[in-house]
Amino acid sequence: REYAVLCQQAFAQAYAANGELKQGLRLLEAGLKLDPGSPELLEGMAEAYALANRPQEAVKQYKALLAKSTDEGRKRFYRLRIEQLPKP
Repeated sequence: REYAVLCQQAFAQAYAANGELKQGLRLLEAGLKLDPGSPELLEGMAEAYALANRPQEAVKQYKALLAKSTDEGRKRFYRLRIEQLPKP
């Protein structure tokens, strides 16, 4: 199961890097069905939403990550990303 999630994440990043954000988001969503709490997939979703010019959805994902994370470095990163995103 963990391997499947990592594969979903890798393929999603590859699609996003090639400008195919919709396909990347679909793969991340499929991965989240396998592992709904995966911080790697949630972070991937947040970044994909940011790249797709969907800042509200990105902020929602980053806030979910903030709530779950115990790592202060990651929390600082998530707060920074939220601040960097365009406001509605």
